Amino acid sequence: MLQACALVGIIPDLNLDMYSLQRQEAGFQALLRAVADVLLKHVEADTMAHCARTLVHCTQHGPQAIQVTHS
Repeated sequence: MLQACALVGIIPDLNLDMYSLQRQEAGFQALLRAVADVLLKHVEADTMAHCARTLVHCTQHGPQAIQVTHS
């Protein structure tokens, strides 16, 4: 599923703050659900790695409401 890797792989390049600035938190949550669905439906190592990296990136650089703090 090269297409899934390519689509999921571009998410970290997006300006995720725009979701908050435009009050599109629901859209951001839908994006995260779509990535999670891809992760659960594919068994290819590359696809799973891209999904995991994207989800981690989103929790660190996404809208403030979903950011995870590291202690």
